[in-house]
Amino acid sequence: AIEITANRLKGNGGFALVVSNSNAQALSPGLIANNFLFSSGNNATVNLTANDYQLFYHNSVFNSGSGNGLAFTGNGRTGNEIVNNILAASAGLTIDADFVAGLATVDYNNLYNTGANLAQYGATNVADLAAWQAISGYDTNGFSIDPQYVSATDLHANSPLIADAGISLTQVSTDIDGEPRDATPSIGADEYMNNLPPLSGTYAIGSGGDYPTIESAIDALRIAGVSGPVVLNLAAGTYNEQVEIGAIPNSTETNTITIQSSNGNAADVVWDFAPSASGMNYTLLLNNTAHIILRELTLSTGGTSFSTVLEARNRIEEVLIESCTIQGYQSSSTSTERIAVEISATQLSDLSIVGTQVSGGSTGLYIKSNGSKGENVNVTNNTINDAYSNGIAVDDIDGIVLQNNEVVSVTPTQSGFRAINVNDCDNAIEITANRLKGNGGFALVVSNSNAQALSPGLIANNFLFSSGNNATV
Repeated sequence: AIEITANRLKGNGGFALVVSNSNAQALSPGLIANNFLFSSGNNATVNLTANDYQLFYHNSVFNSGSGNGLAFTGNGRTGNEIVNNILAASAGLTIDADFVAGLATVDYNNLYNTGANLAQYGATNVADLAAWQAISGYDTNGFSIDPQYVSATDLHANSPLIADAGISLTQVSTDIDGEPRDATPSIGADEYMNNLPPLSGTYAIGSGGDYPTIESAIDALRIAGVSGPVVLNLAAGTYNEQVEIGAIPNSTETNTITIQSSNGNAADVVWDFAPSASGMNYTLLLNNTAHIILRELTLSTGGTSFSTVLEARNRIEEVLIESCTIQGYQSSSTSTERIAVEISATQLSDLSIVGTQVSGGSTGLYIKSNGSKGENVNVTNNTINDAYSNGIAVDDIDGIVLQNNEVVSVTPTQSGFRAINVNDCDNAIEITANRLKGNGGFALVVSNSNAQALSPGLIANNFLFSSGNNATV
């Protein structure tokens, strides 16, 4: 019965902890508990390989690099348990579980990352907690919440949502600091109290409001989560902020987060930022975001070489952008750093952009699914002006709906311009009632998009104009 407890291990570019070929007995298992386990490289922070009866309890794990949090391989082994742990990563997976017959119990863990997929079960990547639960049967009492570590290397957690969310384990009566465990303990190595209630209702944003800035309101949502629908009413004024919105704990189809102008006038609320570097090139970033509504706002950029206004990446689900004004940089370049709205997600579903005006950018509106095909994407009643190479560009979205949009190019002489450019969008796409002026370029390009005989795509009732040497359509 080995015991690895209350250690603070920094593997940096390597591993924090490797346990292999270490076999205990059912009545006298090994214990790996109450450890802070950090690394920052391509390897998994923790590697558990070919062990019997090892109890991995109440650990806090974080990989800030591209590696996974925990790699488990249980080929021919038995009796291992993974319970009450925080398994966190940046770009990597939270857990990669292979030869899972060696796992007896996996539950009450908090799996959180900002990468494309949450975990891997056998050879199958899984996108989120629900998919992990469905394929594995594990973590029926699990969570997927930002643990709010003090820092990348100080793994004391602060999220109130996992402060009292674990299950009592007789083998672990204290935490990493020697403090007693509660009857309903905190998940992870540190025992702490829940001091923040979740948000629900309407909040005023701006000077004298409930939150002085947009970022402070988003921080509160990220830390405390929600218990009902939340509306953030932005007072009239200019907000010079760069904000990232990630996963909001307990947000659902019902418990949505709406960010909107308090008086219903987009021109009165200007949200602006001047990015200066690739990788941080946005005013607003949606990253692993779901159940968000942006309504009646003006979002703009003060950047030139780097001038994306709104970017969405990784897992994006149930996002509505409605009646907004998005002002990109007036570009004479095809640079991808100058796209006004760039939605480039690994998993994309239920996105609607409605009644919004987008101006400028190398491309005005770019929508692409980089992993599985995107679905349920609707772009309706929008105006796209003065983009340089594409008004609306869509790639790898099944059944895309582009309806009643007006697109005009930046200049009549830009021969490569495409008012709408659709590529590799299968199933029954719908491109209807649009007014497209390609001027010196193309009004409409549709390529590599395959439907079925019984469910064909529809391109109908469009005004399609150009004035150059290229075909209009």
